[in-house]
Amino acid sequence: MSVLTVESIRALRKGLPSDREIELLQGVPETERASLGKAEQFYCELLGLFNLPAKIACIETFLRIDGLLSELETGAKCVSKACVEIRSSNALREALSYTLKAGNFLNDGSFRGNARAIRINSLLKLTETRSADGRTNLLRYLVLTADPETGWPFQLRAELPSLLEASR
Repeated sequence: MSVLTVESIRALRKGLPSDREIELLQGVPETERASLGKAEQFYCELLGLFNLPAKIACIETFLRIDGLLSELETGAKCVSKACVEIRSSNALREALSYTLKAGNFLNDGSFRGNARAIRINSLLKLTETRSADGRTNLLRYLVLTADPETGWPFQLRAELPSLLEASR
């Protein structure tokens, strides 16, 4: 087991002298450093180390790397699983198709009225596009008017169980 722990390195980093304290310690002549207290003598020794805060941060990262890599691997697996679910989801395909049809209907007669695809950023506008009374948005309308036989709004959660965790 190592003498250095993440907690001891954090404590060392918090205890590093401030810029003002460094200036004061650098002003103390070598001959008078022996008369300083133990903490001040320790800080005087640290002054001789180049780029100490960065080195301490590096040591802390080195001590934490196994946990960080484990978290990263878990997150990557979750995102990968969500990607597979998205690619194989029939309910999502239905939802996007239904959204495309609604967009083409709303844009009928304009140059955007015969689109064959949806831009991802335009999906964010589904909640911004409101009815005349201002109470219902387009996303809510699409869900309420979805074909009960396909039931895509209700199948999305079942077909995409990893999506919420992957979005974090």
